[in-house]
Amino acid sequence: MTLVIFLVNGSLGTSIAVAGTFSLIRFRSATSGSRELIAIFLVMIIGLACGTGYLFLSILFTLFILGVWFLLENQQIKSDNQRRRLLTITVANQDKVQEVIQSSLNQFCLEIDMITINSTNAGESLSIVYEVELKSDTDDFQVASYLTSNIAECDVALTKKAKKRKNL
Repeated sequence: MTLVIFLVNGSLGTSIAVAGTFSLIRFRSATSGSRELIAIFLVMIIGLACGTGYLFLSILFTLFILGVWFLLENQQIKSDNQRRRLLTITVANQDKVQEVIQSSLNQFCLEIDMITINSTNAGESLSIVYEVELKSDTDDFQVASYLTSNIAECDVALTKKAKKRKNL
């Protein structure tokens, strides 16, 4: 914001153009998140710096922001260990199968959300989809092998396609 104020520097026409551009971008496009908004904002500042004749300042600001962005992304990649999974269990329709699955998942998961239950083969088998968050010391193979060994006639699919929680 300091750079925007510096670049506008009392010019009424430039400030109206900047405000109009920001509002047009913000309200005319569906943004996917805070990163995209920050990127659009930074591109606008760099374009404004180039357009007002501060080429050296725009290059310096671009390099600085890209360096900070790279460091933050690199830090997040190191610490981002997504533990959310999409778990699909296909099992024969038996009494108390839900309780067995629930008790098994409680050992390995911090959070368990049942998404769907589908019956197939005229109700003979169930396909249950969960979105789970695994504990930090739990491996995907532990969960899959435990479920297949403790539940009779069970097929397990465990994928990382569960939605990440959005953190700002």
